[in-house]
Amino acid sequence: IVSVAFIRLLMKYAEWCKAKVAAKWWIFASPHAGLVQVFIMTLITCVFSYPGLISSAPYMRLSQAEMIKVVLVPKKDGLQSLKSEDWGSGAVLILNLFGWLVFKVFLTVFSITLPIPAGVFVPALAMGAVLGRAIGEISFSIFGADIMPSGYASVGAAAMAAAITRTISSGIIMLEVATFLLS
Repeated sequence: IVSVAFIRLLMKYAEWCKAKVAAKWWIFASPHAGLVQVFIMTLITCVFSYPGLISSAPYMRLSQAEMIKVVLVPKKDGLQSLKSEDWGSGAVLILNLFGWLVFKVFLTVFSITLPIPAGVFVPALAMGAVLGRAIGEISFSIFGADIMPSGYASVGAAAMAAAITRTISSGIIMLEVATFLLS
């Protein structure tokens, strides 16, 4: 569902940028529109990622690769692998994971439509891993110790990568990598 929403949002934004409506905005019509758009996306990313400006959450500083590593770490002896001082615990942890996901979805949609190359595969893995971890944490809180939230994170990463890129091979590759990392 999240990948479908991501693709729809991306398509609507791309259509809006190509429409004459976007051409009326200075950010899209200026001779240096690409540079201005890149500067604005950089500024937004820095404001939300730098601690103390808007967000005091340390997890917002994590890169996509670090985020994938963090959510794929399994719980040990029932102890949370995500540091509670960074993420919170219980419902706060789940809300923080969903908050990061929403921020990353919008940031990725705007970033991959910029006139400079930006990939979609690693952000898809990160978004899927975070979504899977959030669902795993919800399942863990409901069903107890038999649930491994990090397993949900690896499946979520594979599913999101396969759904966004619309290829089966990316999902299979991610599952093989996750299996190798978790073993």
